[in-house]
Amino acid sequence: MRLWTRQHYDFYRQLLSTGVAYTSVVSELAKDSCGAYDWITEQMRERIGEPPLPEIFTPVWAWYQYNSKKSARPPYTPYGYDTFESVMLELEVPDEQVLLSGFMLWHHCLNGWPIASKAEMKELDKEIDAFRDSHPGKFYDDYPQDLKDKVSATWVRVFDLHARDPYYATRHPKNRSIQATLWLVRKEWVKSAVKIIVDEKKNVHLYPLE
Repeated sequence: MRLWTRQHYDFYRQLLSTGVAYTSVVSELAKDSCGAYDWITEQMRERIGEPPLPEIFTPVWAWYQYNSKKSARPPYTPYGYDTFESVMLELEVPDEQVLLSGFMLWHHCLNGWPIASKAEMKELDKEIDAFRDSHPGKFYDDYPQDLKDKVSATWVRVFDLHARDPYYATRHPKNRSIQATLWLVRKEWVKSAVKIIVDEKKNVHLYPLE
């Protein structure tokens, strides 16, 4: 499976030095995500197996389709904060070591929203509205566990890349943004690498690596 991942250059140094690179630190973003990162990590354990190393606590994120099937590789343009050295890695990864999910639907998980049909949403909305009416200003993290479970149970639809639903999956699969998670990157999976340096004026400088 062809994937692309953009990482801090230290990630690439680790890859060259040890032959593998992975993430062992939980980011601040992951700590404030309605439990979505913990949830997808558990889904990876169930669907592709346990992390191959005990020090791996969180997935490596990559792209399978950035915008669409025709526009699969992500751009080299800078992120809003991106003034550090980074690297874009093109990978060929065994299918069984990757978990694909819909990028747009993933935002439902991040925000604690259900991924449900219109009919299902009517029932869930009743429970959610009843809770919020009696607990103003409270959201997913504050839901009782049974309501959390009902919401998170709908998140598995993030993995159905062929679902067509006028309520939550309107785009044709070939025109969707599809992300990938994997436990680590192996040096032998790298097909190409481009070092990216963004200067203070947000100019992007690319340096292909061997």
